[in-house]
Amino acid sequence: FFLYNEELREAGTKSFRALNYVELEALSREDLFHLVQDFPTERVYINAFRALFAILRKVRAIATAKRRVSSVFVKDPSKAAFNVDDLGECYAAVKRSGGDLALCAEPLRDNYELVQAAVADRPEALAFASSRLRGDAALAQVAIARAGDKKWRDDVLP
Repeated sequence: FFLYNEELREAGTKSFRALNYVELEALSREDLFHLVQDFPTERVYINAFRALFAILRKVRAIATAKRRVSSVFVKDPSKAAFNVDDLGECYAAVKRSGGDLALCAEPLRDNYELVQAAVADRPEALAFASSRLRGDAALAQVAIARAGDKKWRDDVLP
């Protein structure tokens, strides 16, 4: 719908398709949405693709975050050099390296002090806390402060 000349649209040569691409790239988002108001059929397709691309961007961001977190931490409790079911040993391990929170038993990851110690060392450790503690505002503030202004989105957000 960007080329108005019927003959050019029907020709379908590469140069005219490229012209469509250039016209599309030159449009601002606002101009595009204003233009598609006159083309209800195309508007449906554009909105569907907007939603699809938004979902794909989010999936890519989640996959990247999971790769980043899994590359930082070893999550195999059998490789832990401490008793993963003992709060005292987990606390000592987490004080040495916050990433060891990933190795601690699931019930211990709901212990506020243990998670706080882990996050104070490694803000990324918040990802391994219980869902209740991941939603705790004070822990999130500690993680954000520890991660710094530029990295907190990558380190703290899931």
